[in-house]
Amino acid sequence: MKSPNNEAEEFFLRQDNYRLIFDKTPISIVLIDISSQVVEVNSATLNLFGFKRETLIGRQFSELYVVPEDKMAHMKKVFTHLFEGGIFGPEDIQIYNYDKKLIWVNVTASKIELDNKSYIQVLTQDISLRKSLEQEVKESEEKYRVLADSLPEVIFDIDLAFNVTYTNLIASKIFGYTQEEFRDGMNIFQFISLDDKEVVLKQTKQIFRGEYVKPLILNLKRKDGTSFFANVYASRIFKDSKVIGVRCIIHDITEMKIAQEKIIESEEKYRLLSENAQDLITVLDNHLKIVYINEKAHKRLMGYSSEELLGKKVLDLIHPDDRELVIKALTDRYKSIETRIRNNNGKYVWMETTADYYKNPDGNNYVLTIARDISERKEAAQNLIESEKKYKDLANSLPEVIFEIDLNFKLVYTNAIASEIFGYSHEDFKKGLNANDFIREEDRDEVIGNLNLIFRGKTVDPGIMQFRKKDGTLFYGTIKATPIYKGSKIVGMRSIIHDVTEMVKAEERIKESEEQFRTITEQSLMGISIIQEEKIKYVNKTLADILGYSANELLSWPTGQFFKIIYPEDKKKVIEIATKMGKQNENKFQFYEARGIHKNSNIIWLDVYNKSIMFQNKPAFLTSYIDITEKKKAKEELKESEEKYRVLFEKSPVSILLIDTSGKIEDCNPSLEKLINYNRNELIGKHFANLNVVLPEYLPILSKRLKIIASGELINPIEIRLTKKDGSLIWVTIESSLVKLEEKPILMVMVHDISGTKELEIKLKELNEMRKEFIDRASHELKTPITTVYGAYQLLDLLHKDNFNPDQLELLEMASIGTKRIKKLVDDLLDISLMESETFKLHKSKTNISDIIINCIKEMKYFSNKRNHQINLDIIPDLYMNIDESRIELVLTNIISNAIKYTPPNGKISIKLKADAHFAHIEIKDSGVGLTKEEIDNLFKKFSTIESPLKKDLDMDLGSTGLGLFLSKEIIKLHRGDIWAESEGKSKGSKFIVKIPIN
Repeated sequence: MKSPNNEAEEFFLRQDNYRLIFDKTPISIVLIDISSQVVEVNSATLNLFGFKRETLIGRQFSELYVVPEDKMAHMKKVFTHLFEGGIFGPEDIQIYNYDKKLIWVNVTASKIELDNKSYIQVLTQDISLRKSLEQEVKESEEKYRVLADSLPEVIFDIDLAFNVTYTNLIASKIFGYTQEEFRDGMNIFQFISLDDKEVVLKQTKQIFRGEYVKPLILNLKRKDGTSFFANVYASRIFKDSKVIGVRCIIHDITEMKIAQEKIIESEEKYRLLSENAQDLITVLDNHLKIVYINEKAHKRLMGYSSEELLGKKVLDLIHPDDRELVIKALTDRYKSIETRIRNNNGKYVWMETTADYYKNPDGNNYVLTIARDISERKEAAQNLIESEKKYKDLANSLPEVIFEIDLNFKLVYTNAIASEIFGYSHEDFKKGLNANDFIREEDRDEVIGNLNLIFRGKTVDPGIMQFRKKDGTLFYGTIKATPIYKGSKIVGMRSIIHDVTEMVKAEERIKESEEQFRTITEQSLMGISIIQEEKIKYVNKTLADILGYSANELLSWPTGQFFKIIYPEDKKKVIEIATKMGKQNENKFQFYEARGIHKNSNIIWLDVYNKSIMFQNKPAFLTSYIDITEKKKAKEELKESEEKYRVLFEKSPVSILLIDTSGKIEDCNPSLEKLINYNRNELIGKHFANLNVVLPEYLPILSKRLKIIASGELINPIEIRLTKKDGSLIWVTIESSLVKLEEKPILMVMVHDISGTKELEIKLKELNEMRKEFIDRASHELKTPITTVYGAYQLLDLLHKDNFNPDQLELLEMASIGTKRIKKLVDDLLDISLMESETFKLHKSKTNISDIIINCIKEMKYFSNKRNHQINLDIIPDLYMNIDESRIELVLTNIISNAIKYTPPNGKISIKLKADAHFAHIEIKDSGVGLTKEEIDNLFKKFSTIESPLKKDLDMDLGSTGLGLFLSKEIIKLHRGDIWAESEGKSKGSKFIVKIPIN
C-alpha cells in the first residue's frame, strides 16, 4: 500500500492525466519548498487568489497567503511547525486576495516528501459565503437573545421532564432567583401551587401532543414565598422536527386581578361608568338570558332598545357557526372570545367579548360581558396572512407589538399583532411608515430625544405613552426600547409595546364608589377632571402632569380660576360648548381640540372629551384630555419624510429595471430611460425578450440567469451589449438580485454603462498584438544580418587570424563579443515572442542528458580556465530522456555561465546529476558572490540582471540580456519540470536546481 505522501506526489506530478485531475480539482492546492517558495499551484488557486500562474510560481508563501498584520507572526510559527513534521488545520483564517479584499478560507497544511525533498502541501477552500451565513445566524441568535431579554414578560423553556432549560433576564426580577440558580437546575413545579399542579400536568401533556390549549391563569410562587397571578401562554419547542419541550410566556396580571376583585355593584357608580361606556355591556343570568344592557351603547351600535333585549336568550343573537364556541366559552369560563352578533338590521357584526363570572348576594350566578366592535380589526387580520414571518417562533406568538426602525426613524419590521393593534394592513407597513405616524405631536420631542439616546447606546427606562392608530384613534401602551446592533454598530431600534388599553377600559367599567372611581382614573393615561359649578372637584395625576401642576394645587383653586389654563383665544369656544351641553338633555360626549397653557407658560394642544354627568346629585362635567402637541408638529415632518423616500427611486443615477419572474417588465427609473432612449411607457408590461434592446445572442443567457436568480441563488454580474432605440450599441454590466415588493418576488436589475471601458480594453488588445508583431518583425529583420556578420567573423578568425597584430585581434574579439550579444538577444526575443503567442514548440527526442552537461562544460571551459576554477562533476554516465536537446542545452549553458561569471578566481563549481523513478535532478553549485532574498525573487523575471563585481577580471565578457533565466524557467516549465535558486546570502555562494520529468 502506498503512503499518503507518495499518493500526493503521484497526484500532482506523475502523468498528464494526474496533472489534469490536480489542475481541475475545486480546492486550491499549493506546493511550497523549504525556502518558502511556491513551486506548484492548480487552477483553483488562480481562481481563489486572482493571480496568473507565472506570477505565483517562485513567490514566497507569505506573499500569496497575506494575512492581517497581527496574524503574521503566528503564520511564520505555523510554517516552521509544518517543516518539523507538524500538521496545520483544518482552520478558518482570513487572507487578502489579489484585489486586497479580505476573504475567509479553510486551510489544511502538512509536510510531504517528493524525490527525497521536503515540501509543504497547502489545501485552501473559499468559505466566505459560509462565514457570511454563520454571521447571519449569529446575528439572528443575538437578535433573539436581545429580544427575549427586552421583553417585560418572563420566558421559560422546559424540557419533557418539566425542568427549566432557559429563562430570560426578567425571570430573575419577577421570581427572585438568580440566573445561576436557574442554570443550576429547577423544576417548573417549584413555582406552581398544589391546587394548580394537576391542571398544569394535564395541559402540558396536551401541548406535547400538539393539541390546542388556551392560556392558563395561575397563581405562581416567588422565592420569598409571595405569589402573583399570571397569564401563561405555551407553545411547543422543536428540534429536527421533534418536540423537545415547551416555551412558556408568563404575563403578570396581578393588578388586573386586584382590580376585578374590587368590582362591586354600586348602583350610582355602575350607572356612571356603564351608561357612559362606549362598548356593549351585558349581564346574563345562569339561563343565558339577558338581564341588563347599557341601552345607549346598544342602541347606538346595534340598534336595540332594552325592551327588545331584556329577557331574550343571548344565543339567539349569535351567528349559528359561533354558538358552539360561545357555549364552550361560558362553560369553560373563557375570559375573552371573538364572535359574530346580529344587529337590529339583521347584519352580523364581529365583536370581541370579555366576560367576568360572579355570584350575587342572592346566590345566583351571573356573567358580565363587555363587547367591542372589531369588524375593522378582523378585516385587517386577513391581510396579515402574507405578512413576513420574522421571528415567527417567538415574535408572532407574543401578545405585544414589536417595532423595528432604522436610524431615519423608518419602520423596517413589525410583528403580526401590530396590524391588529394599529389598524394598518401588511401592505400599509410595506409601503413604508415612519415612527412619527404612531406618535402624538406632544410626545415627539421626548420620543425623538429618547431615540437619539438609544442610537448612542444609552439606556432609556420603559414608559407608558399613547400611540396613534391608522384611523386617528389612540391607545395606551407600555414601551421598552433597545438598540439594534450589526456587529458593533447601532443600525436601529427595537421596541416592545404592550397594549394596556384594556386595563384602562376595564378600570373605567368598575361600578363602584368614589374611591374606586379615583383608583381607576388615577391609573388612566388620559387626563381626567370633574368640574362642577366652575370649580375643579376631581383631577387625576395624568392631567396634573399634563398641565405641570400638582393635583393639590388644582383642587385648591377657587371658583372660575381653572379658566387660566385655557388659551385666551380658545376660551370663548370652550365656554360656548360647555353652555350648550348644559342646556341639552342628552348625555353624550362632546369632542373638540383646544389649546392649554402649561404652568411654565408653554402652549399645549389637547384633545378634549367632555360629557355632562350627575356627580353627587348635582350636574357636572366629566372631561378627559389627551396631549396631542407632538402630533401637530409631526404632520409637516411626516409630509417631508414621505416625499424624500418617494424620490429615491426616481432620482437614482443608477439605471434600474424591475422584472417579474416571468420576464415581464414591472417598472424602470429615468436613468434607464436615458440610457437606452426608450420611454417608460414603451417598456412596462413588455417581456424583455420581445424588445429589440437585447441582442439575440444574449437572450438564452439572460433567460437562464432569470431562472437561477428567481430560484434564490446568487449570480455574478455579466457584460453584454444592448441596442438603444436609435440602433446604436452600448456595452453594459448587468447586476441582478431577487427582492420582494408587496410580497411579490421581483428581479431588480442594475445596468451600468461600460462602453468607454470596453473600448479601452479592445484598443489595449490591439496594441498588444501590434507589440508582438513588431518584436517578431524586428527580430527576424535583425537575425539575417547578424548571422552574416557572425559568419564573417568566424571566417576571419579561421583563415586570417595569423595576419593580425595584437591590437587588431583585440578589436576583432570585441566585435565578436558584441555580435554574440546581439545574436543572443535576438534569439531570446524570438523565443519570448513565440511563447507569448503560444506558438513556441519543443522538438523532443530521446537524448542523453549527461552528454549535454559535458558539452556545456567544454564550451565554457575557456572561461572557467581563465578564472582558474575547479569544476567538480558528479553525474550519471547515461541518462536518456525525452527532451528538446537544444533548449535544455541553452538552459544549462545559461546557468553554468552565470556560475562562472559570479564566482571569483580559484573558486569551486560543482555539477551533480541524479535521478529517481520520476525526475532527473541537476544541481549547479558555486562558491561565488551569493544572492539576497530579493535577488532570488527577481531572478527569473524578464530583463532581470545582477551586476557582478568580478566581471572586470574576465578576459572576455559573457554578456547578459536579462532574458536567459526567464527563458530557462519557461523552457523547463514546458518540459513539466521546475527550476529554482537557493543561497544563504551574499558571499555564501549559490545553488541552482533543475528538475525535469524522466517520462
